[in-house]
Amino acid sequence: MKTDPATTRPDLDGASGFACRLGMAWEPLGRVTAGDDGRLVFPKVAKAPALYRLCIRQGGRDAVYIGETENLSRRFGNYRNPGPTQQTSKRINAKLRDAIQAGADIAVAVVLSGAWIDWGTGLQDANLSSKVIRCLFENAAISAGGAEDVEMLNRTTG
Repeated sequence: MKTDPATTRPDLDGASGFACRLGMAWEPLGRVTAGDDGRLVFPKVAKAPALYRLCIRQGGRDAVYIGETENLSRRFGNYRNPGPTQQTSKRINAKLRDAIQAGADIAVAVVLSGAWIDWGTGLQDANLSSKVIRCLFENAAISAGGAEDVEMLNRTTG
């Protein structure tokens, strides 16, 4: 039986450790555009847990936002119509709208399945219904995606 370190009890003295490998592939989903009313239009998506990536290409510059959610359809709805207390959704909505108005191309890619983890006991499917697992992959993707010439929109100052 395979042991998942995320579900086992740690040593009380903190002397234990573990190693893991992660793998996933982004699946292109489509483009973000603006509707006739000026609101953002996202590709149709499932009401499913997922990782997502928004890539903004304008001229010779790229900007990327990577996120995770338990309901991809609802998350894109939040970006389309952010509530007054949804600061990140408001920030991403403004960034996407400004980019579209400036002529940028905005691509969406997702990971709905096929992600894997190896805790040292062989490959296992990553359970994307677990927020802990989604956050692990999200942060790994943010770290891996931070090339010098790409603006990572997840990283804010202050």
